[in-house]
Amino acid sequence: MRREEEMGKKKLSEMQASLNDVKALLESKMNDLNNVRQAIPNVDKELHNAKVEMANKRREEAECTENVRQCMAKFEQKRQTVEAFRSQNNLLRCLMAEKSSGNIPGIYGRLGDLGAIDEKYDVAISTTCPPLDYIVVDNVDTAQMCVEFLRRENLGIASFLVLDKQERLRPYMAKLASTPENAPRLFDLIRVADPAVLPAFYFALRDTLIADDITTATRIGMGGSKRYRVVTLKGEVVETSGSMTGGGRSERRGRIGQKVKVDTSKQSSEEVSELKKQLTEEQNRLNNLRNAIHQLDSRIMSLQTDCDRLKKNEQNLSNDIEPLERKAVDLERRLKEQTAKVESIIVDDKDIQRKKAEVAELTKARDKALEEADEAREKVAEINTKIQEVYDRVVGPYQKELDEVRAKKENASKGATKEQSVLNNAQRNMNKALNRKNDLETDQRETDEAIKKLELTEDTQEADINRLNKEKIQNEKVMKEAEVKVKEAFNKNSELDAEEVELKKRCANLTRSLLEQLKSLEHKQGKLNMIESKIKTLYLSYVKCLDRLPESLQSNEEENDDNCTLQEALRVEHEFFKKLKNGEITVEADKDGIVRYKNVPEYSEEEIKNFNVQDIKFALANLEKRKVDKVLNTNGLVEYVTKLERYDRELEALSDISTKRDKHRQFYEQLKKQRMNEFMDGFTRIGLALKEMYQMITLGGDASLDLVDSLDPFSEGVSFGVRPPKKSWKQITNLSGGEKTLSSLALVFALHHYRPTPLYVMDEIDAALDFRNVSIIGHYIKDRTKNAQFVVISLRNNMFELADRLIGIYKTFDCTKSVAIDPGNIRNIMKPRVFAFIRILNERKFLLNF
Repeated sequence: MRREEEMGKKKLSEMQASLNDVKALLESKMNDLNNVRQAIPNVDKELHNAKVEMANKRREEAECTENVRQCMAKFEQKRQTVEAFRSQNNLLRCLMAEKSSGNIPGIYGRLGDLGAIDEKYDVAISTTCPPLDYIVVDNVDTAQMCVEFLRRENLGIASFLVLDKQERLRPYMAKLASTPENAPRLFDLIRVADPAVLPAFYFALRDTLIADDITTATRIGMGGSKRYRVVTLKGEVVETSGSMTGGGRSERRGRIGQKVKVDTSKQSSEEVSELKKQLTEEQNRLNNLRNAIHQLDSRIMSLQTDCDRLKKNEQNLSNDIEPLERKAVDLERRLKEQTAKVESIIVDDKDIQRKKAEVAELTKARDKALEEADEAREKVAEINTKIQEVYDRVVGPYQKELDEVRAKKENASKGATKEQSVLNNAQRNMNKALNRKNDLETDQRETDEAIKKLELTEDTQEADINRLNKEKIQNEKVMKEAEVKVKEAFNKNSELDAEEVELKKRCANLTRSLLEQLKSLEHKQGKLNMIESKIKTLYLSYVKCLDRLPESLQSNEEENDDNCTLQEALRVEHEFFKKLKNGEITVEADKDGIVRYKNVPEYSEEEIKNFNVQDIKFALANLEKRKVDKVLNTNGLVEYVTKLERYDRELEALSDISTKRDKHRQFYEQLKKQRMNEFMDGFTRIGLALKEMYQMITLGGDASLDLVDSLDPFSEGVSFGVRPPKKSWKQITNLSGGEKTLSSLALVFALHHYRPTPLYVMDEIDAALDFRNVSIIGHYIKDRTKNAQFVVISLRNNMFELADRLIGIYKTFDCTKSVAIDPGNIRNIMKPRVFAFIRILNERKFLLNF
């Protein structure tokens, strides 16, 4: 009792200390919360200012980046122009030096340096006239001399414009009578010091017109009955074919000056230096901005982290203060209860003396029981000693003999094992000896056979020696006879010496004649090889895709020599491609659209004799003359073949895409139909199950699922209508809480009937239900859903009494705990006890009645 009193007082002091600690902690938390709430607005304001400054810096960075990009583009463009001008100027300077020295006198100079134009049209002519960089020469021989000079000095590549070939353009240089909207011709705006170079400028520009903007250029070039090539002041070009070139931010200028023969290299270098300086300044400014943005970003991240930390601390402190307040109130209440309890358990001295007397009596009884237990232990020890003496007297001698026998058996087993291993080694050695003996016997037999063979060979060789001796004797006789015949032949040879001299003379003459013929043959063979090599270099050129060329090229109604030749060529090419299509000829086309067939026709000797050499030379001269007058330009053909191949590829791709589109469309329709069928099947089954479930749950109600749009079920959704017992049809939104619960559960059970789900979690589904409906729902879950697991949170006993497992949640000492209960096991344990209790009650009732 004294200890109970002391424990009560100790617990009271502990609770008082806990209360003081909680109050101190609560006060500290309150102070921290106030400090955090005061610091949050300052941090938010600083963070807002930093973000505003960051946005401003970002805008400045974007503007500065754009400026750097523009400066970089201008600088690179100007630098490339200056480098190209320097390279071209070096090449041109070398050529002009050759002209000054008289080695190549026919050089006029760079085309752009031979003329001038107003600065207003600089961009237009520099963009639309690449030949301004060509070097003008008087004739083809001068151009060839320039090319050889550049190749010899390794100065680079240049394009040359031959002036005498452009004289045919002089009739077209006259000013046009009228142009659309009186647009000026670019050629008429050029000023030259030497009128002789005007054909070169007309070759480069032709009848190109100039306009202010692209809209006017399009209207001038394409609006009239005749199309013109038009260029704008910004360098945008409208071609006669309808294509337009333009866009971008780069402008080409400086290919022609405002004065004839103007050198702009110094001015260009100064512009490059200025642009480089401006680019460096913008890059430095951009780097400074990015450093500032990086610092601001770090500062914003730090402020954001501090702000989030303060807000989180505020939330944590708020969350901690409320439990502490409740705990302090609870401790004060428990402290009062403990104080009352301590006061109630205080005892007096008489009760303590009485309890001490009872303890002394119990101590005496314990000591007496201990003495009796010691006496019993002594008796048990004496009995164990006697049993051991009897065992040693009866079993001891035989145990020693048994141990000796076991030791002898173990030694014998070891010896037998050792002897067995020795026996195995001996057996293995004996087998090796037998194998060696057999090998030696085999070698002996082979040696005997070899000796016998050698004896037979010796006999055969003796017979051969005898035969050779006989042949020697016969050959000696034959040799003597041959010597006699040789002497006779020598005598005859002296008679034939005169004839030999005469034959040698004739042979020398024939040899000399043969050498002359061989030299002539070799010379003719060289000519033949040269002709054959020239023939091998010859080939017949045919236009690829001839049958797909425009009709204007395949037919011409005018009849003259050129057209007759063209029609004959077309006929020959059609025959060639017909053979190529039939597989008689195998050859591939080049990239430029020309099929080069190297198998030239071969003629027989009779056909060659019928040829008229003069007619052939005349026809060849006419063809060469026509070739000079007409410049062959295969660029249009290459472009046409390229576009035709592209058209075929895109047509094939279009066909493939169309086929894939049809397949995907068909697959889409199948999926759509399958989705519709599966949805309607499930919808029908769920609707029937819903009706059945709702009628069973409500004992007389009705429910239905209807499509809002029967033609397109997926557009408007589903309508859920319910008719509670003895009420009219209503939508689920117009029902009461319990009716909504029953309707929703009916739908859940219907869905489970259609496609079961392995796990369901239901939170207080019986909160709005009465006792009868709770029982119905509980028994349905218990009996009808064996193929799923239901986790139901409920406070209704007629619901959780049906569960297979109960999980209880409770709270003690401010801690949440849980306990799991198996109602089946408890039922099995309690059932016998209940039956026994009932039986006892029945017996007592029987006795009382008796």
